[in-house]
Amino acid sequence: MTHTHFASPEELMSALDSAMPDGRWRATLKLLGVKGIADMTQMKDAIGITRDKLVRGLDRLAEFTLDGSPLISRLLKTIRRPSESNRPSAIYILAEGGAKLLRQLGFPDAHAFGLAEDDKAVAHVLSMVSVHILAERSGIQISTDRTISYGDAKILRPDHQITLASGKSFLIEVEQEAKSALLERIKESVAHHHQFFASSASAMCLKEVRMLINVKPGREFDRTVLIWQTAMLQVQNEMGEELNFRLLALPLKHFLDSSEWEAELSDRWTELEAERGSTSPAMAKVSEMISAFRENQLVSDDLVLLSALGQRFEETAGEEILRPNFDMFELVTVIYKAHFGRGRLSTQPIAAIYLLREYLDRHPKFRASLNQAIHFNQGRIVWSQQNILHRMGIVIRRFLAYYGWSGRGLLTVYPRISDEEPRDFEVFCRIERNQQMTIEEQVNGERALGWVLWALFEYAQDIGLGRPEFW
Repeated sequence: MTHTHFASPEELMSALDSAMPDGRWRATLKLLGVKGIADMTQMKDAIGITRDKLVRGLDRLAEFTLDGSPLISRLLKTIRRPSESNRPSAIYILAEGGAKLLRQLGFPDAHAFGLAEDDKAVAHVLSMVSVHILAERSGIQISTDRTISYGDAKILRPDHQITLASGKSFLIEVEQEAKSALLERIKESVAHHHQFFASSASAMCLKEVRMLINVKPGREFDRTVLIWQTAMLQVQNEMGEELNFRLLALPLKHFLDSSEWEAELSDRWTELEAERGSTSPAMAKVSEMISAFRENQLVSDDLVLLSALGQRFEETAGEEILRPNFDMFELVTVIYKAHFGRGRLSTQPIAAIYLLREYLDRHPKFRASLNQAIHFNQGRIVWSQQNILHRMGIVIRRFLAYYGWSGRGLLTVYPRISDEEPRDFEVFCRIERNQQMTIEEQVNGERALGWVLWALFEYAQDIGLGRPEFW
C-alpha cells in the first residue's frame, strides 16, 4: 500500500476532504475515537453508508499518515461475540496518527487502541461501542468511559453514563462471562460502586447499575449472575451492611435488539439480590443444578456457585422449607381420635376414615402424589413380602415428605410385619424426645401417625386412593 504522508494536520484534513468530500472520513474517525476500535458492522450502522462505500473509505483512510504514523489500521483477526449471530466483522483500530488528528479536531480524549492482543478486552470494548452507537442513534445523551470524581480524590469510571431529560442519570456497565477466578475483581467493582453511591457525587444518579452481560442468554447468563450475586453477598458480609444500590442484569443481545433508556425498566431485567435470591432466575432453577454438568468447567467454579447457592438458600428458603412441620402430629391425632378417642375399638373406624378422606379431598395434589406412589408399575411386579414392604416404605416417605419429615433422626418410621398373630403389615413410629412436644403428645403422635399411615393401604378405596393390588 502506498502511503501519503503529512506533517501538518491542516494539510491532512484538506487532503481528506478532497479524497472524501462527503465527510465520511470524519464520521469514521469520530466513531473510532469513542474507544479506539470498531468493526465494520458498527461503522456501517453509525455512519449510515453502504458496505462498499465504507470499504472504499477505509482503504483511503489507511493510505494517509500524520507525522509518520497511520490514521487507522485493520486488526489481523476477528472476535466472535455472543451478541452476534452472523460471521464476525473485520475490525479497525485507531492508530497514533488518527488519534493526533482527532485531538486536533476537538476530541482531547482520543487515543490509539492498545489492547489488540487481549481478545476479551477487545470483545468488551466492542460491546461498549455497540451501546454507544445505539444511544446516539436513539438521541440519548451518553458519556462513554468517562471518569467521575467523588469522595477524597476517588474516581469511578463506568462504561457508560446516561443522562435523562429530567437531569438524572444512571450507569451502564458491560460485562463478559464471569468465572470464580474473577470473584475478587468483581467484589472490588461492587465495593467501588457502593462507595460512589454513598458519596454526594451520586446525588443526581439513580441508585442502580444496569449491567449488560455479553454472554448467550440462558445458562451462561445465569451462571454469570450467580458469580455476581456471590460477590455481592461476600461484600455485604465483609462490610457488615447492605449494598446501597440495585444491580440489574440483561443479556447484551436482548438490549441491542430492544434497548431501554427510561428510568423505569421492564420485567426483562434480572435484579441481583444478595439476600433474597427468590427473584433470581438462577435461584428458580436450584432443583436443576445448572452448574453440575458442564463441559470444560473448573471444579473451583462449581464450588463457588454451589457454596453461594447453599448459603443463599439457607438464608432465603424460610423455616417452612428448612424445618419439618410438627403440626403433622396434631393433624393425625385429630383424625385418629375421631374414632379411637371415643373407646370404639371393636367397630369400624368410620369417623377416622371420613376425616382422612376429607383431608385428602382438600389437597388433591397430595392425593395424586400418594396415588402415583401406591400404583406405580401396577401389573408388572411380583408382590413378595419384601416388595410389599418396599412399596409401603415409598408411600410412607411420600406422606412424610409433604410435611418436611424424612422418617429418620427425630422421627423414625418404617413398615414391618407384626410380631403378633395374624402377623399383618403395620407401620412402626417412634418420636425422640424433643422440646416441641410433651410426653403425652409424643405418645399420641406415634400411635396416631402409625395408624394413619397404615390406613393409607387398609382403607385406600374408602379414602379415594384405589385398592393397591398388593393389599
